Amino acid sequence: MSKHGDDKEDKEEITLPLRVTVGVTIALCGFFLMFVPIPICQANGPWIAQAGLALAVDGTITRVEGNDKNKKDKK
Repeated sequence: MSKHGDDKEDKEEITLPLRVTVGVTIALCGFFLMFVPIPICQANGPWIAQAGLALAVDGTITRVEGNDKNKKDKK
């Protein structure tokens, strides 16, 4: 077998909160709806995209606050 340049041991795994993942997915769906040539989709696309972005930002802020709290507890 051929050996690839990236070993699993060298990589650090990054975990994303579920809220961030779902928020980004909803935002992308909203952006897609903006380009669908149906008037109701175009009208509701920006609203759905904003809701998805808000959910992603909320998940990110919650994660950062949790990380800060964990760092303070370790000290």
